[in-house]
Amino acid sequence: MFDDARKNALKLLEKKDYTRRQIKDKLIKKGFPNDIIDKIVSWLEEKKFIDDKRFAENLVFFKEKKGYGKRRIIKDLFLRGIGEDTIQDVVKKIDFSKQVEKAKKVLWKKEKTIKIDNEMLLKKKLFQYLLQRGFEWEVVEEAWKKRNRKDEIL
Repeated sequence: MFDDARKNALKLLEKKDYTRRQIKDKLIKKGFPNDIIDKIVSWLEEKKFIDDKRFAENLVFFKEKKGYGKRRIIKDLFLRGIGEDTIQDVVKKIDFSKQVEKAKKVLWKKEKTIKIDNEMLLKKKLFQYLLQRGFEWEVVEEAWKKRNRKDEIL
């Protein structure tokens, strides 16, 4: 039973990285007993096949690159079963100025797709969009200010 569970877990990890909780959930769905699952997960952590901190750091990197904000990244980490301490540790490295620059790029890209002449309505729509992507209010405001500065564009 142990070998079957181990083979199953390793087969999953061949394709992509998983968190501790995700591996446990997958093995539970396959019908393996909890004591075996706990042993497998401990073995995988010992061998460094799973590492929640590494997973979290990678997720932060890729989500930031795709144009998501800090709040969305925290939510995604939480949904994948990353612990609160690890989440706080990895998101404290998210740089405010980088978030503003990313939000500004997302804002410019989205603005091209919106056909609204009313500046207030445009601002409202763009703010909502950035907030939905998980950017913090302060980041969105700063990105909007930079968008309105003509010298930044040139």
